Amino acid sequence: MKENKKSMNTPLFDEELEIFGEHKTREQVRAEEKARRKEEREALKKEIQRRRQEAKEGKIPTRRKDIVVVSAVLVGIVLLCVLALANSFRKDKESKEWLINEARGHFVKTNASPEMSGEGPKADVSEAYFTNNGHLCVKMIISNGTDHVLRVDALEVKAYDYATDEMLAGGKTELEEELTIMVAGTETYTFYIAPEHILVDEKTSLPELVSFWINIDHSPVEAE
Repeated sequence: MKENKKSMNTPLFDEELEIFGEHKTREQVRAEEKARRKEEREALKKEIQRRRQEAKEGKIPTRRKDIVVVSAVLVGIVLLCVLALANSFRKDKESKEWLINEARGHFVKTNASPEMSGEGPKADVSEAYFTNNGHLCVKMIISNGTDHVLRVDALEVKAYDYATDEMLAGGKTELEEELTIMVAGTETYTFYIAPEHILVDEKTSLPELVSFWINIDHSPVEAE
């Protein structure tokens, strides 16, 4: 049996070898490779020249633009976080300013209950105290003993030292938000007297016994 052996002397590149269906000589392949590399070098050279020209004209390459955009977005996010945190601190500080100043006394009437009167709404104070920002907070219950649903339009409040009858503070406000009281019903309301309407100095504590004079401007709510 004749044994087939591949000669080790067979050339690595046969000039008559078929490549992709075409017969190309070694010189043709080398020429094509040389042309391809030349095209790549020319393309690279043009790209370098283009970038240099853009740099001279002050243009930012696409990659640098992306970096700038991403950086701007990150900076914006950080600023938003800082603003949100600052706003949170501000709101927290503002809320504490309206809390009770424990050092200036605290009036509490646990059995506060305004009378039901056919003449109009009546009020009874359940709690009063000075706030940290110097206001006098007066919490009250308002009743409606009439036969009509009532809307409170304005309130005037005066606070007195019960023992000496000395006026401590007084103020009036028109209600911006509607306060409606149903027939034979009650509603709570918190009234703040501003520091400029407080007649005692900021070191004075609220007496243990305080009397209040309250006037309520009201109007009937017409049935729809």
